[in-house]
Amino acid sequence: MSCEPYLYLSCLSSTPNNKLLNKIVRSRVSVRSLIVKDWKNLYFSFNLNSGDLGIYRSQNDMNQGKNFSKKVIPIHYNHRCTPIKCKEYSKGGTLWTFGIEEVFDYGPSLRIKFAAGHSEKGRMENLRERVDEFISKKRKEVR
Repeated sequence: MSCEPYLYLSCLSSTPNNKLLNKIVRSRVSVRSLIVKDWKNLYFSFNLNSGDLGIYRSQNDMNQGKNFSKKVIPIHYNHRCTPIKCKEYSKGGTLWTFGIEEVFDYGPSLRIKFAAGHSEKGRMENLRERVDEFISKKRKEVR
């Protein structure tokens, strides 16, 4: 892997170049999966400098870079993270979840929702905290 400042949900320790590594995370990123409430096992990376949240179908696609992404969501000042919740799902068991919403004049619109197993709450907190910090930084730049 390259030394770019990306956040991967795969290990909890931060490296000097702000890279955290992780395995698969369950997510709902497409309009269909958000409506049908279908969890997909996907990989993601979060660039801590540009704020691009890249979603990938496989680890190989993630290693190839942005051109192989399923979707790239640029995080801006008008995004916000929903609180982390623990919920029991009939197919997935107990999962920790949170979402990223884009806030408009007419209200919020859910852009993506993440989930991790019951024992992985720390990883969800870490990801949410990093995205929230980036959003706060962007809001300060706008003012």
